[in-house]
Amino acid sequence: MVIFEDNLANEENGEFPSKWDLKTGNVEVARYGSDYVINFPDVNWGKIVPLMAEKGDYLPEKFTVEFDAYFSEFCTRYVVLFYDMVNQKSASGLPEITVSPTGVSVSGYGSTNISTKDDAYPFWQKIAISFNIRAFKVFYGETRSTI
Repeated sequence: MVIFEDNLANEENGEFPSKWDLKTGNVEVARYGSDYVINFPDVNWGKIVPLMAEKGDYLPEKFTVEFDAYFSEFCTRYVVLFYDMVNQKSASGLPEITVSPTGVSVSGYGSTNISTKDDAYPFWQKIAISFNIRAFKVFYGETRSTI
């Protein structure tokens, strides 16, 4: 069951993505090649939250979050939180996950370095975070984080 998906269809270049809520910073839809992407053009921390029909704790006991991360010399990490920072005051008890060009860090659990293919900036990386009742896994491309 998919609870949120955004393919940026029908979005306007330079506008804020319509399926998201802005917490802080500057975020816009941008064209990258033939694709539209969510761009964080400011070096300050941009924070966005998906717009959900249901407010509060909407994550099921089993879920997966997937996204393609773009790393450049200016964009060095992404932080994934599992609560709605616009409508909720605190985290849901799940850890904060930070993804950088060379690894993954999970608050309260540690971090791991992931050897990339000596990719020069810029490059894209597929990220998948899978959670079930007892455990979670983080995939950086095809590599499973060993945290």
